[in-house]
Amino acid sequence: EAEKEYHELKGVEIKIGELEAKIKSAVEGKRSVEREVQEKNELHKKRSELYKKIREKSLDPSSIVPTLDEDITKEFWGVFGKHADNCSVLQIYEQEERIIYVLFNKEKFEFFEKEVTGEGRKLVGEQLGNMRDPYMPASTYYENLKNIIGIILPENLIGKLGDIKTKELFIIPHKWLHQIPWEAVLVGGEPLCLRYNMVRHYSLDLIRSSLIYEKRENKNALLVSNPKPSEHSDLPGAEVECNKIKDILKKFNVIHLNREYAKIDEVEKNVLNTSIIHFACHGSFNSNDPFESSVLFSSDKKLSANDISLKNLDYYPLVFLNACETGITTSDKVIGGVGDEQIGLVRAFAMAHSPAIIVAGWRIDDAVAKYFAEGL
Repeated sequence: EAEKEYHELKGVEIKIGELEAKIKSAVEGKRSVEREVQEKNELHKKRSELYKKIREKSLDPSSIVPTLDEDITKEFWGVFGKHADNCSVLQIYEQEERIIYVLFNKEKFEFFEKEVTGEGRKLVGEQLGNMRDPYMPASTYYENLKNIIGIILPENLIGKLGDIKTKELFIIPHKWLHQIPWEAVLVGGEPLCLRYNMVRHYSLDLIRSSLIYEKRENKNALLVSNPKPSEHSDLPGAEVECNKIKDILKKFNVIHLNREYAKIDEVEKNVLNTSIIHFACHGSFNSNDPFESSVLFSSDKKLSANDISLKNLDYYPLVFLNACETGITTSDKVIGGVGDEQIGLVRAFAMAHSPAIIVAGWRIDDAVAKYFAEGL
């Protein structure tokens, strides 16, 4: 049943894309788009209903796959099109006691695997648990990461990762493999994220959705800092961070909601008409129901993944969630605890039409978060 609804969902998403193209053409030709907009809104509602049904029937949407054989090369071209010359993809799966790596671009398709026993998984879990400490010294962090990579990464793949010819590297882990900080993996003494323009994603379908959106002209930016929910620490660095970002966005009409002005109703009012959304605040991941993962506000109010997924962010904004655990989509208690890689704040913003999302996979220190945002 879930597979049937999954295919229906894909059909609805295709129709939404077609309608958006029609609406854009009509707006440019100064024709009425009232009927098309109404139809698009109805399809968005249907998409949300289908996704909810799928979530209720399967805790792991990644297990719902087409039963027909697929041509991976054809799909690659279908996703990347004119960008194909500059793109490579690394997909990473777990299957029983082995991890499978598929590295491909427009020219070749390579397959690697590494056996990982139950004892190896246990060691990886322990090391990952240690690395979640935001105050861990860098040397200790990299020692832990080196141990993990030694367990899960095939030796012959390490050399290949240092010899990718394209500028862009899309990495698509699955389930608990999202917990690995792949961007920081050292190849030839250099982190992968400094070798390539690196994007972490959840599926080729979501990459396709990101690439088909054409940015609409919009010079509005929404910055939200330090709402200070009860029982959470003050974040003075978040205020400094947003003030500096405001200085950078001189050509934008910036709405900065800070402290007592950072109310959820103000965010709801301004979030639809902007091309940059930046949250510098507290976040929370809900392992029991990832779609209730939230950005936290004062008076114990929250903006949940479920709330976000129902919105239409029609200016396809860049979203930066500089808050703890906003990128988590699986349980951090045990490897593979939940395994739902498409539920959480990331999936919610993708459903709402954000093609570019920056999130934190771990707990983050206020001062470090500020430093990262300023550098970016």
